[in-house]
Amino acid sequence: MNRTRSAVVLASLAVVGVVLGACTSESSDTATSTAPSAATNDPPTTPATTPVTTLSVVDTTLVATSGDACALLLPDEAALLAATQLDPPTQSDGICTYTAPVTGPLAQVEIYVGPGALKILEIDRDVLGHQFAEVTGIGDEAVAEDGAIFVRVADTWLALRYVTLDEPTAIAGRLEDAARTAAGRL
Repeated sequence: MNRTRSAVVLASLAVVGVVLGACTSESSDTATSTAPSAATNDPPTTPATTPVTTLSVVDTTLVATSGDACALLLPDEAALLAATQLDPPTQSDGICTYTAPVTGPLAQVEIYVGPGALKILEIDRDVLGHQFAEVTGIGDEAVAEDGAIFVRVADTWLALRYVTLDEPTAIAGRLEDAARTAAGRL
């Protein structure tokens, strides 16, 4: 259980670092282009043209799906996976987290979509050496480890993780069902 918890913490920290890095670079670009002139106290001006960013196929897919990662697994579906009532989700770009109320049993459902999902898989597999099993019938490619399943649909990766005190084998079927539902919405 400690290995799983350590993996969850490490993967979460990696995802948070990627998200914070992206937010920092975006906000600093915006701040410099719209700040008022200190010498003239003129109001901020909007540039005549907005720079165009070229996105790769994966990034374009991420823009289409990451804004609403919680739409991939609805509250009732997340509660079904957790086998308990969950609080309303929290969401940021490409990440959706459902947690159980503090008065209830320990349960957390995490949904990642886009490059962050693939990064978690790479860390778990290549850095931490977790064991994976191929899962058929979900998306174009799917692999599972204790408490998590990773699915590729076209060029988009989805990671669905469930943190609980239950044995991983007890939730494996529910995790696959939830992943099938989420992948069907990509």
